Amino acid sequence: MKKILILLSIISAFMLLSAPLKTVAEDINSKIVVSISNIDVSRGGNLIILMFKDDSFPSDQENAIAKRTFKVHQVDQVVIISANDLPHELAFKVLHDEDVNDRTTQNWTGIWPGEGLAFSNGQEMGFLGAPNFEDSKLTREQYLESVKMVLDYP
Repeated sequence: MKKILILLSIISAFMLLSAPLKTVAEDINSKIVVSISNIDVSRGGNLIILMFKDDSFPSDQENAIAKRTFKVHQVDQVVIISANDLPHELAFKVLHDEDVNDRTTQNWTGIWPGEGLAFSNGQEMGFLGAPNFEDSKLTREQYLESVKMVLDYP
């Protein structure tokens, strides 16, 4: 009987110790599914997906925590991004980089974008410019479920 209790204690301890390890492994292998729709394929170029964890969103691309670039090839595209050490909140920006210059090209006004853009949480360009981080952020639970982005063109 004593051997059975010791064995059960060892098994219980192992199960408790392995639970946090599983969580860490899941964090390391987190995959974010980004669905991008309304892509104007006729414009060619690339899609750039940027992920931000703070107020550098959406214009300071240098401070994005991740940036992925993909060729435009169909009207609706699904992209899977693997990432490590994901924060509790993220905001996403998708740029249809038509001229492949790796940045948002402005239209004739020099203020408004001349290329397609999408922001997380259904945010759009407004009268005063791009949305802010607070309005665009998604919680970890939301962005690990899926991120739906709809490109808007000028």
